[in-house]
Amino acid sequence: MKDNDKQPRRAERLEQPEAPQPGAADQARKRALKERSELWARAQADVLQRLVDALDDLARFAHVDPEKTDAKTIHDGVDMVERKFWKQLEAIGVTRVDQVGVPFDPNLHEAVTMRRADHPAKDHTVGAVLQPGYLLGRQLLRPARVEVLTWQDERTERGGGWGGGGDAQAPGGETG
Repeated sequence: MKDNDKQPRRAERLEQPEAPQPGAADQARKRALKERSELWARAQADVLQRLVDALDDLARFAHVDPEKTDAKTIHDGVDMVERKFWKQLEAIGVTRVDQVGVPFDPNLHEAVTMRRADHPAKDHTVGAVLQPGYLLGRQLLRPARVEVLTWQDERTERGGGWGGGGDAQAPGGETG
């Protein structure tokens, strides 16, 4: 019967969790923080490696002698550098928010100014992009600063829609 007595004791020992070591949680937290920092540093280095060639090209064009270089050559060079930058930015998931004619979306756009739309279908759409916005995947890096089109029919205009004046009647019959 001694074998039967030993069986439950062995099972009980297996079920009991080990007591945490003093400082183990602190060590795990420090290790996780170090790993996260190293991962972040590698990610930053990867992005910078992608951009340094285009940055070097830009520096070359910034130091050309304007007396010896025609404007078309400078323009073509800057255009090439921009394409290089965009090739690398697109490779890491950056997209530009600069579409005109799309519905205004406060999650992507910052309304800077408003202008009357020439058709009701253009109500609350982007009429112009004053400064493009950028996304990294689904994360907004910067909203696009835009002009928003708004439709105003004749009744709204007479009711003081844009100017605040007009001949609209107040509830008591008085004119405003």
